[in-house]
Amino acid sequence: VVGKFDYAIINHAKHSWLCFGDALGLRHNLKTDKRCHCMKSSAYSKPIRSDEFISPSKYYQEISREFLFSVEEYEVFKILSRNDL
Repeated sequence: VVGKFDYAIINHAKHSWLCFGDALGLRHNLKTDKRCHCMKSSAYSKPIRSDEFISPSKYYQEISREFLFSVEEYEVFKILSRNDL
């Protein structure tokens, strides 16, 4: 459930980032660069990963390397407005 729609999905095309609030940040080359992260987020009511993988930091620059990861597989979904259903 999304709590803050303005922060639910953010695309930083200039920097190759896709963020889902602070809950999940996908950055740079997903397979080779360990720069993806999860943090606590007010945008979503439930965490995306279990607590042991969520960084306690409030800012990306402060995230410890132990909380950074790469992504091997992902799925892409098209989001439709209710009028298009």
